[in-house]
Amino acid sequence: MISLLKKEIRLFFAGPLAYLALFVFFTANALVLFVLPTDFNVFDAGYATLEPFFDWIPWVFLFLIPAICMRSFSEEKKTGTMEVLLTRPLSDWQIVLAKYLACFLLMFVSLLPTFVYLYTVSSLASPAGNMDYGAFWGAYAGLLLIGAAFVAVCLFMSSLTDSQVVAFVLSVVACAVLYQGFGLLGAMSRQGGLGLALSSLGMRSHYASMSRGVLDLRDVAYFIVLLLLFLTLTVGMVGRNKPFVWKRYAVLLPFLVLLPVLAVVVPVRLDLTADKRYTLMPVTRQLLKEHREPVYVRVYLTGDLPAGFKRLEKAVRVTLDEFRVYNPDIRYQFVDLYASDDEAQRQARMQELAQRGISPTQLEVKTKEGLTRRLIFPAAEIWVGDRSLAVGLLREQLGRGAEETLNHSIENVELQLITAIRALFDTQPSTVAFLEGNGELSYTQTISFGNALSVFYNATRVELSSDPHSLLVQDSLGGWRPRYACLIVARPTRRFEEGPKAVLDQYVMYGGKVLWLLDPGDGSLDSLRGRDLHNAMLYDLNMEDAFFRYGFRLRDEMLLDRNASASPVVTGYMGNQPVIEYMPNFY
Repeated sequence: MISLLKKEIRLFFAGPLAYLALFVFFTANALVLFVLPTDFNVFDAGYATLEPFFDWIPWVFLFLIPAICMRSFSEEKKTGTMEVLLTRPLSDWQIVLAKYLACFLLMFVSLLPTFVYLYTVSSLASPAGNMDYGAFWGAYAGLLLIGAAFVAVCLFMSSLTDSQVVAFVLSVVACAVLYQGFGLLGAMSRQGGLGLALSSLGMRSHYASMSRGVLDLRDVAYFIVLLLLFLTLTVGMVGRNKPFVWKRYAVLLPFLVLLPVLAVVVPVRLDLTADKRYTLMPVTRQLLKEHREPVYVRVYLTGDLPAGFKRLEKAVRVTLDEFRVYNPDIRYQFVDLYASDDEAQRQARMQELAQRGISPTQLEVKTKEGLTRRLIFPAAEIWVGDRSLAVGLLREQLGRGAEETLNHSIENVELQLITAIRALFDTQPSTVAFLEGNGELSYTQTISFGNALSVFYNATRVELSSDPHSLLVQDSLGGWRPRYACLIVARPTRRFEEGPKAVLDQYVMYGGKVLWLLDPGDGSLDSLRGRDLHNAMLYDLNMEDAFFRYGFRLRDEMLLDRNASASPVVTGYMGNQPVIEYMPNFY
């Protein structure tokens, strides 16, 4: 078997075709990844990542691996040495495995020079070496698995014919169908479950998560089953003239069926990225599992975009794919508003989106004519039944730079999407109330907070009084329960009298929830603005005894908020005009 393996490797390099195939492979990679202005250009990505390489390389495999494998059996048949090979003291499995390992080793050796890309990108990172190596090694493992599956498919195609050209064409077609064909069929399906099932039959859906550095047992099992299936078919073709050859290998069928079933029953998923960015929050997974209603998502973030927005687009696409693992009825579509050449139609569509509350962002985009200003809508619309909600995907904030804004937006994609989906699932929202009567923040001061809550709840305001039943409601059995799902006490500044305090305590005793937003003193931004020094006075809330019973105390200190929003600060003067910069207000 070893001698046959060595012979296959030696014969591959005996002719000029091998060197030509490898030369084309390396040249195509270098041009597409580092020179040509393509979607796979590593430098155009603007970040130290090799994700474009792992997205591009399977398409090269569609031609490289068939070129490596096409002569394996077809040449033996053409020269008449197949019968001689079968008379050697080797089983059919040993013959097939020897040729398979030879082709796999050739494929692996052809990948070794690509490690130069890792060194190049890592050296160019800022600072040098600032790269996610866990994601890289996970993606490389996925690349070897898809390469191994391609080799098995191409080996089977080579066993069907005595022509290398025919074997090459059959291999390219078969690999293309397995890699992309099922995904296209799934995209055309109108039923989410059927579309996902069709897509899961293709290699690309299983390789997609691996190319990001996520190893899922279901994906690994898929490639192992595919590899064993085509190796078994190849063995059957090699020994097809022997009696009972197919019955002999039918014993493998239960294993090929049980392995993916076991992978589904015992899910194992390793997120090898440094920050575990492809691991959904437990609350997200639970929500998607509990609600199996069809969800349709339309994203208006695609087309000719700068590198940063392309990263945001990919983050949205990846997150939606992760959602579909737990809820197959989630379907999504990316819409390019500039795909239409009809200017009037495009403007009407943009006007319609703006009327639905989707705010545009103006960008400078490189086109064939040069730099042009373009309005984009970094947002998505989500439908559950007849209910819909618009979601902004770009989390802009005063004082935050463009790159920081994009990174922050990418980190919050999951939160933005699952927040909207949760709101649409909840058809009977609870009521939360902002408490008034003790100097709390006014309606205008809490309007942004209230708007955020109104996505999930009915938000209202209620004044705390001495009426013992003002915060409670009687049910049909005569018992009492909280009138509101939660009370929000937003920075009270005046004393709580004993009567209203007892009413609030009874609300808590009956299971009510209270969100306390407290400042120990008047160190607000309004008090600090325009002063070099401010003596903060403590608030007398008369709540120390109640807080102690609830299990906490309010300390007379100010906290440093590392995630503070920016506020305008006068940092100097240019002539008589103040120079204003947005700086974080940490206190």
